[in-house]
Amino acid sequence: MPRAKKPSPKQAIEPPREASLPGLPAELRNNIYHLVAEDIDEVKIIARKIGFGSAAAEDRFWDTVAKHPLSQTCRRLRLDFDPIHRHKSMVTGVAH
Repeated sequence: MPRAKKPSPKQAIEPPREASLPGLPAELRNNIYHLVAEDIDEVKIIARKIGFGSAAAEDRFWDTVAKHPLSQTCRRLRLDFDPIHRHKSMVTGVAH
């Protein structure tokens, strides 16, 4: 019967990574973001004035929309999810 090889110091065993949304591949994260966006049935306008600066009207309006909690988790998720949330809220629309 052959002997089992002992792991060499060069072949260090790495502990499993902790599960996290930012740790997933981009394609899988985008699928999750789209599923979350499909579940959005309303958007809320936060109480502040729409500015009259040099930004486009759509950008100024987007600044008044309350952001989804997923966008408030971290910068990476905000950068990934905001365009999808914006499209759902302002282009596709919500049911009611």
